[in-house]
Amino acid sequence: MRKILLISLVILACIVTLLPSAAAASELPAGGQSSTDVSVSTNTSVTSTTDVSVTTGAGGGAPAPNGTRAVDVALAIDSSASMRNTDPDDLRIDAARLFVDLAANDDLLAIVDFDHAVTVLEPLSLVRNNRTALKMAIDQVDSSGETNIGGGLLASFDQLAERGIPGHGKATVLLTDGVHNTGTDPLAVVPLYVEQGWPVYTVALTDFADEALMREIARQTGGRYYSAPTSSALLDIYNRIKQTIKGQDQITSETGTISVNQTVQNIVNIDTSVQVVEFTCLCPQTTINYYIYYPNGTRVELDPESPTGTESPDITYISSDTYQIYQVNNPVVGTWIEVINATDANVTVDYSSTVAVSATIELAAAIDAFSYAPGEPVTVTAEVRNETAGIENATVTAVFTLPGGENETVLLNGTGNGTYAGTFSNTSTTGAYQVQVRSTVGDIVRQEVLDFAVTEEAPPVTPTPTMAPNATPATPNATPPPTMTLNETPTMTLNETPTMTPTPTPTVPVEQPSGAFLQVTNNSADQVNPDISGDLVVWQDNRSGNSDIFRYNLTDGAVTQITTDPADQANPAVSGVSRLIVWEDNRNGDWDIFWYSPFSGEEFPVTTAPGDQRYPSIAFQYVCWQDNRNGTWTAYVADLIPGQETGSPAGMPGSVQENPAIAFGGVDGPTVWQDDRNGSFDIYWSNAGTNEMPVCIDAGDQQFPAIDGLSVVWQDTRNGSSDIYLGDLETGNRTQITDDPADQVYPDISGDFIVWQDNRNGNWDIFLYNRVDGTLVQVTDDPADQIYPSIAGNYIVWQDNRSGNWDIFLYAIDGVLPASPAETGGMPEPGLPPLAANLTANVTNGTAPLTVLFNATTSGDPTAWSWEFGDGATATGEGSVQYTYQSPGTYTARLTVTNETGGNATDTVIVTVTQEPAENVTDNQTPEAALRADPETGAVPLTVTFQDQSTGSIDEWLWFFGDGNASASPNATHTYVEAGNYTVTLTVSGPAGSDTANGTIAVLPAIPAPEEAAGNLARA
Repeated sequence: MRKILLISLVILACIVTLLPSAAAASELPAGGQSSTDVSVSTNTSVTSTTDVSVTTGAGGGAPAPNGTRAVDVALAIDSSASMRNTDPDDLRIDAARLFVDLAANDDLLAIVDFDHAVTVLEPLSLVRNNRTALKMAIDQVDSSGETNIGGGLLASFDQLAERGIPGHGKATVLLTDGVHNTGTDPLAVVPLYVEQGWPVYTVALTDFADEALMREIARQTGGRYYSAPTSSALLDIYNRIKQTIKGQDQITSETGTISVNQTVQNIVNIDTSVQVVEFTCLCPQTTINYYIYYPNGTRVELDPESPTGTESPDITYISSDTYQIYQVNNPVVGTWIEVINATDANVTVDYSSTVAVSATIELAAAIDAFSYAPGEPVTVTAEVRNETAGIENATVTAVFTLPGGENETVLLNGTGNGTYAGTFSNTSTTGAYQVQVRSTVGDIVRQEVLDFAVTEEAPPVTPTPTMAPNATPATPNATPPPTMTLNETPTMTLNETPTMTPTPTPTVPVEQPSGAFLQVTNNSADQVNPDISGDLVVWQDNRSGNSDIFRYNLTDGAVTQITTDPADQANPAVSGVSRLIVWEDNRNGDWDIFWYSPFSGEEFPVTTAPGDQRYPSIAFQYVCWQDNRNGTWTAYVADLIPGQETGSPAGMPGSVQENPAIAFGGVDGPTVWQDDRNGSFDIYWSNAGTNEMPVCIDAGDQQFPAIDGLSVVWQDTRNGSSDIYLGDLETGNRTQITDDPADQVYPDISGDFIVWQDNRNGNWDIFLYNRVDGTLVQVTDDPADQIYPSIAGNYIVWQDNRSGNWDIFLYAIDGVLPASPAETGGMPEPGLPPLAANLTANVTNGTAPLTVLFNATTSGDPTAWSWEFGDGATATGEGSVQYTYQSPGTYTARLTVTNETGGNATDTVIVTVTQEPAENVTDNQTPEAALRADPETGAVPLTVTFQDQSTGSIDEWLWFFGDGNASASPNATHTYVEAGNYTVTLTVSGPAGSDTANGTIAVLPAIPAPEEAAGNLARA
């Protein structure tokens, strides 16, 4: 029994600061009550590990990455009698079990049950060996007795103090549905946590809980406060607490209802900074089906016999009656898909899903209090960082959910060093609020969800916002800069004019370009209508006499002819995420929409309907176009994955709907188009399951919309000439971007940048506007015409007739150009073999200086030969070329041949030059092995080029490819014919020793050819 000394709280606060943690944990006052005994028992019916054997540094060395560092957590769970009413289904039990299943093997957890007495059901134990015991202990939480919140808080502190591991983050999760009415005063325990810097994450279940006390405990300890209106919210709250404690960020979350036989599909982008990704689906009422798909489209298959629950050693699957989890280590970069299916449900049920990541790119968000008086502003701060460095120019928003369910968005402004701040003022209504802070850096999304309340009670002193235990919090700006508070999307009836007043952008000086230019094509025929997305550019090309579709890969420079049908293929569009290409095609007599799969190399029709289908746009697997199968142009949308038909609602009959565009997110993302239902063209948009709404209804014509996320741009003639306007689908705000009296037309948008073609100089030029800093750049100044720009990230492409015919040009905004285009083959003249190049060398490795004789064999009647030796030197000439490498290194020699039609073909040879071995072994350098593989992933059959990038004195190389094959060459090429993950080993040896380097090749299954998607249509 622990004796509680009767001391005033003021004296205690002074003494606690002087005592070491062990002494401070031993005796506490009862908050002004008489001396009281606190009964803390240990349940011996559950087997637990008494001695925790974990080897860890006590603060030495670099900390583990967020989300992967180990933590010690005590779960303090209220088991008072009132829980019979507030949690009749024992969902707090499921929530605590979820927390255990989400914990890492190296974490430590304790289970503390409190009512009038306190019972440690499971001491702080290593999860690795005790996951089952921890969940068995949780199952013993009952519902009887009074509520000793202070006792539960104190017992949890003792577990962390006495059994915690030095160097681990530490925290307590405290759940209650009532008011403290017996035992130790909770506020007398709080100074112990404050002294150690250990946060308490408090959860107030229903309105019967002492919310003010829970907020105060969280405030003083630097934790977070969560409000659970009903027990159904507990699963999501415990999931979020775990993410916060582990330093994880969400990248997507969704809450909704799902009906019998309904399927919900979400797209999840995994970027290169992600180390671990966690897919979680919560459904308190019933079991639903939950699947995830790799970026190559194959499903992660479950295997009950496997230790991980799946066929992959890197993916662990965990399930219960109320949740399902996939934990993926070292995930494949790309677009994953999660699918939620209710085929096994017999009623409509609620569900929520989240995807959380441990990554080097992180978001840390905070609010300046957990409770506010009505009308008091809320300050939100955020820090976006890549490891320790702040990230500038992120887009950071805070979406506030009000007590009535309405949403309001605040844009957070950058304050320097990767920090952002904003203010929310609409706090007139009392109740529980929630704010989702979301950062976007290119395609990389991170988000966090915070809770607070507006109450009539006087709010306490401003708390110190925190992140994960022992992590450095984002520092709030003392005086936040003015922020723009965005309103909800206006509620409009069709044909109603939006009420937002356009705000013109002040005239700004035109700057000269500081980036770099690249001519992508130089064929004497016309190349027109380019589109860019990610690292892919497509266009229509007339070099063969009809229009074909060509593709340029910015990463490796490959230029590929996609279509060869003698009919015309025109107006292509591409998705850099899915790699799919769509276009309009008249091979069947009228114009249809076709698409190309890079995985199978095949073309498939999207439409076979009568009439014309034209001007497609694509986002991931979703395509939209204008369609006159019924006599009037109408916007249509389709899902290219067979059997998963979804779409947006039908347009108003009789109106003309043209030039549609679709945003990433597919039919769950917005589609925009120009619409003449009001007598002139206006811009409309729709979303899956919602009625269409106007973006802009005004005088003149609003045409040729383009969309990125929730931002839309279009050309607008309300002022007589054509100007560029910007609209926000979330807020209804509209901004006039240009006000020059000349015409600005055909805009496009990507992130912070807007481009268009502009004739203010008498010809058409390309202009670029940065909507963050307001700079305007004239990209082109050639007296010829440059038209139809398209932008993605750092690159702009357009068609350009400065050479007399139309070519494709590219501009790199930051001055860093992509790989130079190298065509895989032009269209040969009749009777000639295809253009091809074959490059060989008499020697491919040796010591410096190394003289190499390169020999070229070609076909297809080339007219020009261009040589690049990999060290900056170049040459021209047919046949053979001799070149001497003076310095050690690995060089890629490239031959490019060109014919009269403008077609190109290329081939490469890798040459490795080493240092001359020293005569004395002691003078030689010890080898340090390093290798490079290209590509590192792909579908079978996968051919990989391996390059030795080792340093030191080396005279032997030995490669093992992981599938039983090997090579003794300095550089090697190997083809994998079966799917799987292969460990590649390179061992290099020399006079001073040897060294080994490893790499991993992920070989994906061959992707079957998709079925015809013509039926997967729905009107936009």
